[in-house]
Amino acid sequence: MKDASRNRRRGARLHERGQSLPLLAFAICAILGMVALVVDVGFWRYQQRLEQAAADSAAIAGDIRLYYVAATAAPGSPALPEVVSAAQEAAAQNGFADDGGAGDTVVTVNSPPAVNTPPYPGATPYPANSAVEVIVKHKQPIFFGGIFGQKPQFVTARAVAVKTPDLNDCMFQMDPGKSVHMGPPGTTESIDCNIIVNGSIPNGTIQAPALTYSGPPPGATLVPPLIARKSFPAADPCLTIAGCAYLSRAVFPVNPIDPGSQPNLSPGSYVNCCSSDVSLAPGVYYFYGGISGGSLSGTGVTIVNVDGGVNFSGRGGMNVTAPLDGPTAGVAFYQPPANSNPYRGNGDSGTFAGLFYAPTADYTTTGHGDTFSLIVVGGIGFTGSKTILIDPTISTRALQWVAQPTHAVLAE
Repeated sequence: MKDASRNRRRGARLHERGQSLPLLAFAICAILGMVALVVDVGFWRYQQRLEQAAADSAAIAGDIRLYYVAATAAPGSPALPEVVSAAQEAAAQNGFADDGGAGDTVVTVNSPPAVNTPPYPGATPYPANSAVEVIVKHKQPIFFGGIFGQKPQFVTARAVAVKTPDLNDCMFQMDPGKSVHMGPPGTTESIDCNIIVNGSIPNGTIQAPALTYSGPPPGATLVPPLIARKSFPAADPCLTIAGCAYLSRAVFPVNPIDPGSQPNLSPGSYVNCCSSDVSLAPGVYYFYGGISGGSLSGTGVTIVNVDGGVNFSGRGGMNVTAPLDGPTAGVAFYQPPANSNPYRGNGDSGTFAGLFYAPTADYTTTGHGDTFSLIVVGGIGFTGSKTILIDPTISTRALQWVAQPTHAVLAE
């Protein structure tokens, strides 16, 4: 009886043999599927990041080249050959060389972008000859996915670069500890050029195409369509301006003379200028002991305020047009960095057709606003309904001085 029962149990077990094999096979397939997912897709994602870096670099290179080509592409036409070449060369340097579709890599360059949609809600489409789109496609291999019949896949990356506004910097407030302080409703206005502020802008109104600041967010009213952008503190531009660089290295003449009440002065070195209105002949003037009193005016003139401050009150001011040639070309007013005495323009309105340079000094006014073609100062302060105007067009050299190289930024 026992033997019969034992035999039945043994027979049942024999019939159950092999039932775990399908489960094991299914588990192996699932494991292989997960391995394929992890390894293949993970590798594709890694390669896609490499492709994206190549596309970003290629779009930037193409957009920079777009600025320098002589011809222009009509809307909807293929990108210019120079632009395509620059972009594809940059992609090749990053490991993705276009093979014209014959192999595994295709680098497509479009300018304007093939799908020219706004880069963000509310934006306008990219203007003609401003943006370059690069699409990098590379066929990636299959490691474990081939077991399931998968074939090598194309992985794609896309980038769009656009040129920034082609502006010049024409106002520099240098000292991070100072400010552009405009007693409301004071206004700082620039004409087609960029304002740089390293300190703060607590109040007033800024009217300009662009404002670059490195301090706290502006408290001033920013008049549309002004573009405000946060950046690192700007460097002193003096060495990029030939006339300013010359004066920064020059040895100033000594033994100044007192001009007294002379109405006309010739280039030279003077002290305690000036008790009355003075007309300046073309040339370079070195003033010691500060400047105050009557007005100074001249064409082809560079004023160097060696030491002391500038103080006009009630009346008086400067109307100076910088030289167009010579070692100080383009510089109307130069105050060495070692001289931090303020410029107080509390007299009549003045005009500086050329660089006004006083990088450690405060420019202040309570009586009027001056006009500059380029101004570099430590800080700015004025009260009341005054306007400081920066207009590069009043000098034929202004736009040649501190023009920022046009550069491209990634938009998509």
